[in-house]
Amino acid sequence: AQVRVAHLSPDAPDVDFCLVPEGAAPVGPVLQSVGVNDGLAFPGVTGYLPVAAGTYAVRLLGADATTCDDDLGIPDFTGIAVSADTNYTVAATGMVTPAANDEAFDLKAYVDSLEVAADKISVRFIHLSPDTPNVDVGLGSGAEFTALFTNVPYGSVGQVAGEDYLEAGPLADVTISARATGTTADALVIPGVDVPAGAVVTAF
Repeated sequence: AQVRVAHLSPDAPDVDFCLVPEGAAPVGPVLQSVGVNDGLAFPGVTGYLPVAAGTYAVRLLGADATTCDDDLGIPDFTGIAVSADTNYTVAATGMVTPAANDEAFDLKAYVDSLEVAADKISVRFIHLSPDTPNVDVGLGSGAEFTALFTNVPYGSVGQVAGEDYLEAGPLADVTISARATGTTADALVIPGVDVPAGAVVTAF
């Protein structure tokens, strides 16, 4: 399999990690083993790393850890199944120290598709803002907003006609906005977005 890791927990420190194959010794620190010595900071995403198929636990370490014993005091996340010939994003999500309405810290695994026609783009949206209700995400802003992904709950992939990815033509200098479902006020506006033909994109 090919696995990448996304650091999407706003209050978590920079991290490295170890993989613990079922019934075997931990492997890592993984990022240091591939030459990343400063760990992974919010909101970074690694490249894909080859991982043998199997069932794993993931142990989070501080960025300066030298062994798999240098954990952050967070229990291992267990039972993560990895299938051969499959691409995954494993995301650290939520808040280590959650406030009343925040989602708590967790690891979530998503299966990725990297296939796209040469003249198209493939776009996926995953809602991982830990203190935000269901959201709509789309093009334009204000009165010009057109929703593409609607009523997406926290932790979920936005569905379009039952599919995780939306295929479209390339985007050039467009505005992308997000708003709480059922409202008309933009909570987030990102202007000047370009996505060239042949790109596969996940927006978190």
